[in-house]
Amino acid sequence: RWRFTFLIGSELALELAQGKQDFSAAAETFARMELHFQKLKRLPYFAEAQMDSPMRLNQNWDFFPAAQHWPFWPRDRWPAFGEFVERHSAVFQAALEACLTMTLM
Repeated sequence: RWRFTFLIGSELALELAQGKQDFSAAAETFARMELHFQKLKRLPYFAEAQMDSPMRLNQNWDFFPAAQHWPFWPRDRWPAFGEFVERHSAVFQAALEACLTMTLM
């Protein structure tokens, strides 16, 4: 849940600054995120983590420590799960289409 808190808070602050041009509210939201971030870093699970920014939580560094966060991954760098999904994509697509068909009936 911490990840979502920081993701939502950060996106809200960006929208306030960029979309609404409400810089005061954006600064307040960013400041609150920083306070929560400092609290998070004192929790046992996160205490030893090398986090310099709340946005690092959104990159799942603790679940995938060796992953490189690229917008597009070359196929030879895919984790095993990516290859599995691609290999079975027809099965996933058929199951999804069956669910959609049942929902529409």
